Amino acid sequence: MQIDKYIKTNAQIIYMDKMGRFTQRIIRIDSIEDRVVKVFCMDSKQPRTLLKDNILSFFPVGSVVH
Repeated sequence: MQIDKYIKTNAQIIYMDKMGRFTQRIIRIDSIEDRVVKVFCMDSKQPRTLLKDNILSFFPVGSVVH
């Protein structure tokens, strides 16, 4: 999945956490380093750190945030 070009873009994702639970959320991608994606979750209004490999579905939903 090529999400590297979507930094500062809002996206809808489906994510599997370390316990194997699936969540669907709207996020803004802040940075990507190797296998780690730092995002701001629009649902919880908090920053999150996600594993890139655990993002199962990714769909851009907005324009670039400045």
